[in-house]
Amino acid sequence: MFLSKDPRDGYWYIYYETSKGKRHRCSTHTKLKFEASRAFHTFEPPPEYEDTIKSSVVTLSDFRTTFLEYASTRYRPNTVRGTFQMGFNELIRLVGDVEISKVDEMVIEKFLTMKLQASSRYAARHCYAGLASAFQTACRWKIISRNSWRQVKKPKVPEIHPVFLSEADFTKLLNVILDPCFNHLCVFAVLTGLRSSEIISLEWNAIDLDRRLIHVQNTATFVTKSMKNRVVPMNDTIFALLHGLNRREGRVFLKSDGRPWARDVVTRWFRYYADLAGLDKRVHFHTLRHTFASWLVQKGTNLYEIKEMLGHASISTTEIYAHLQPELLHTTVNRISLPLNGGKSEELPPVLLG
Repeated sequence: MFLSKDPRDGYWYIYYETSKGKRHRCSTHTKLKFEASRAFHTFEPPPEYEDTIKSSVVTLSDFRTTFLEYASTRYRPNTVRGTFQMGFNELIRLVGDVEISKVDEMVIEKFLTMKLQASSRYAARHCYAGLASAFQTACRWKIISRNSWRQVKKPKVPEIHPVFLSEADFTKLLNVILDPCFNHLCVFAVLTGLRSSEIISLEWNAIDLDRRLIHVQNTATFVTKSMKNRVVPMNDTIFALLHGLNRREGRVFLKSDGRPWARDVVTRWFRYYADLAGLDKRVHFHTLRHTFASWLVQKGTNLYEIKEMLGHASISTTEIYAHLQPELLHTTVNRISLPLNGGKSEELPPVLLG
């Protein structure tokens, strides 16, 4: 087992071998050698997952345990709990703790039907996504010979445009937020598009006031949703806001008592102030991220530029805001046209009468 830096991305990785001589690597999520060394000294190689299931009879609960251990080393905790674990729990609850090899197309269709009837299309689609991915891993590990989930159509969901605030609504919100620290937090969110976790984890060493750039990056204590770093430019308002803060170390945003914000506290405070301002009940703190993107689209900003600032993995995610650019459709259809001559006012021939 050894530690090495990948020159392609600048991150340090821990390399280790299984008992069968197969080499693996695990990211330390840092570019700093001293942080990587600290991670290296406390690192324990994960179980050799391909060898953990010895029995020829593997139940869903058996595979769930093994897969969740594996997933915890490769996915964010929220993804492990909210997608994979929830999906397995629902599958076992509705179809029973059957052998994984028995989960064929008929069982999957039955499961999805029950989810559609009991909850919603969104819940069924969410379960489908997590379980299809997990079963693909089971197929790769040769626990099953084929992934039946890939033979079943993913549940379709109706297109819903994200809720966002108008400038007038956002002004109403700011007028009721008397706490200056939370006020700054909301302004920063709506003018940068950062997620709440990214904002409350943001540290001053990621702020470049000279070049007016915000580095959203992985650290020893925080991992971005996509696990990728990105750079977000700051406008004049954000520059003035940050420049006016009297601290230049540690977390950028703290509560008035000097303690760091927690996500559930931010959510609760925002809901309280949104109700106080009389805003739509569907509005929540993440709405500020949608508002950032929506305002930019309405100002004619290219969707690809917005994709980079939001940190979306695919442009298809950003395209949910495309409906806010109807003027572009007018430009498109006007690329084709025909002259109108109006015809002549003559009597129609007999063949056209009747």
